[in-house]
Parts: sequence; C-alpha cells; structure tokens
Amino acid sequence: MNATSIAAEPAARRFSPALFALAAVCFFLTFAGVSCNTGAVRSAAESAARLGGGQVPGGAAGVDACVNAFGGVNLVSYSGFNLAFGSNPSVNSSFEPDACRALGGNASVPSPASSLAASKLNVGAQPFALAAFVLIILAIVAGLFGLGGVLSAAVRSALAAAAGLAGLILLLVAQAGVHDAVINRLSAEAGPSGALVAGSVGSYFDISAGIGFILAEVVLALVVLLNVAALLVRPEGAMTPQPAEPVGPGPPTMMLPLPPPAPPPPPTPG
Repeated sequence: MNATSIAAEPAARRFSPALFALAAVCFFLTFAGVSCNTGAVRSAAESAARLGGGQVPGGAAGVDACVNAFGGVNLVSYSGFNLAFGSNPSVNSSFEPDACRALGGNASVPSPASSLAASKLNVGAQPFALAAFVLIILAIVAGLFGLGGVLSAAVRSALAAAAGLAGLILLLVAQAGVHDAVINRLSAEAGPSGALVAGSVGSYFDISAGIGFILAEVVLALVVLLNVAALLVRPEGAMTPQPAEPVGPGPPTMMLPLPPPAPPPPPTPG
C-alpha cells in the first residue's frame, strides 16, 4: 500500500472513526499540568528566610536543591475529562523529594502541594472542551454509519475533515482559557489558607499543556489531512470518464450504385 492508496478514497476515510476514537481516549490523559515556577519560589523562600532571621537547615544550597527538585513536576494535573465535565483534578500532594527532607519541613520553604485540595482546585466544566468532546463522539458515530453506506464517500470525507478541524480549534480555545481558570482557583485556595507564599499566586506556578492535549491535537490534525487528501487525490487506476455512446439509430448510410450487368456472351456458330 503506497501513499496514494492510503490517501485515496475509501481507504483514508476508513481510518477516521478509529482516529476520532483515539482522540476521545486522549481525554483520559493530562490536558493541563500545574508545576512550580522554581525561580519565583526560590526567591520567595530566600526572602522569607532573611525576613525571619533564621537559618534554613542545609543553607541556601539546600533550599536550591529542594526547589529545583520540583522543576517540571506536575503538582496538579487536569485531564480532558476534568476540563470537559468539571470533575476534580489529580493532586500530587505526597511528592516530597529527598532534597527537601533535609530542610525538616522549615516554614520558610513550604511544600507547594502540601495544602492543595482537589475539590477546591476544580475549575468546573469548560464549555469549549465539552463541545470538542461531544463533537468527537458525534464524528465517531457519523463515521460508523458512513462505513455502513448511509453516507456517500465524498460526504464522509467532508464531514470528517470539518469535524476534525472544528475539534482542533475548540481544544485550542479551551486550552487558552484553562490558564486563567486555574490561576483563579489557586488564588482562591491560597487566600483563606495562607499556606502558599503571599503575593501574586500566578507567578509561583507554571501551567503547561499536557501529553493528552498534544496527542489529541495531533490526531485531529491527522484526520483533517487524511480526509482532505482523500477528496483531492484520485486513486490509482481511476480513468477519466469518457462520453457515453449516443443512443438510437445513427445517420443513414450512403449506398453506392451497383455496376451494370455484364452483356450476354455471343452465340456459338453451329
């Protein structure tokens, strides 16, 4: 099977339901992760130690080692389902690297995830994420009916490409709104509890796209490319349609005149 046969109809469109199903599975994975902004936390910890006049066990090097251990670690993870249906995220509150144990739980260097409650970090159902998930499910159903012959080949390709593009855009818009929603919840959590370092809460956290979001975008982009190619690429062996033969009697045929009959032979003398 070469590239042309993969892109040609109906082979490419047969992949669409499976690809949409894969995009739906991506909603089980992380769409947004909240990690520590180690630079901001380090500065805040050093400032708190100076203001308190105390010495942190292990000194500045110990604080740096502890803070650096949180770099790139998701303290809170929002799956696609958490964002689409408003369920509680996963909180990595038990994460405590060895470098932080030497500090003895000193108040100058609080654990960033020690007081984060999943229920209080729930950002609610994000409408664009929910719309993207519903669209993906509808695309799976439409693709399955299309494979049964309910929809024509061209209609299947056009609908699959449109659904893939719409889902891709909806997820991008949803992801853009997650940052503010998460920061608002973190700020609300930090305010009454006082467990987080005072100041602009958003500066102490990094919010990044998760593997589930990235895979879903790649899969939906692949759906769009395959189905657009299926509409544009003619399969091998396809012939340009020839004009149909005319139906009915043709024009009258010209009849040539027959030659005159040969004269009779002369009589034989007796």
